[in-house]
Amino acid sequence: MINPRARSKVKCSHFFNSGLCKAIRLDILRPSLIRSICVRNTPFMALVSRLRTIVLALSLFYATFYPALASVIYTPTSYQTACHFHGRCLARGVEWLDQRIDELVEYWRHDRYRLPRNWTIKERQHLKEVRAMYDQLVWGLPIALILLLAFANQKQMLAAARFNTLFVVSLLLLIPVFNPFWKEVFHPLLFDNLMWKNNRADTSWYFMPKTFFRVSTIYIICATTFVNLIIWQWLRISSRRRTE
Repeated sequence: MINPRARSKVKCSHFFNSGLCKAIRLDILRPSLIRSICVRNTPFMALVSRLRTIVLALSLFYATFYPALASVIYTPTSYQTACHFHGRCLARGVEWLDQRIDELVEYWRHDRYRLPRNWTIKERQHLKEVRAMYDQLVWGLPIALILLLAFANQKQMLAAARFNTLFVVSLLLLIPVFNPFWKEVFHPLLFDNLMWKNNRADTSWYFMPKTFFRVSTIYIICATTFVNLIIWQWLRISSRRRTE
């Protein structure tokens, strides 16, 4: 009769290529070794594989999405380029516009503690809230990169890149309904006030209308899709070469 207090040790080594793992049980009361073969293709392992693919997809999405977003937020070029798609920028002159854009970019980068008084109190308060959100988004990039390195697997990365490519490009369907989405969904979801609404008295009215955000959204979607597409195709070609 086996003593219930007896302890056993289980040593399991995984062979991912063969899909099998050997479990060798060493029982203190039994000198013999009890060997069994366990198949990785179990419901539990299938669930783990799916969760791993989801983590990779989310991490890859953020790692490719955030650089595009950051290039819009933290560079003056994005604001100046968007001016070609609307006429408000010219209302106050190029010199005035460049100064205001530089002030905003410096504020996003924390090179400036606060915006000057030529920005209204309302928009300064709103942009303070927005900057706090941007600061939090920064931490997502190193987390995403760490998860990518920790769970990197060619087959699952291929599936993640393919999913991201199709998902991100589908976001272009929002563009035809961008205005109601921007006003009725996006801002009410993030803010519990109406300070995000600007008017002619606000500095941001002249170079950050809805057209700026629409153009920026299209750019971010296209840039993120392009990077995921490159990764998808590169992994697909690499996988084919290995099987040949």
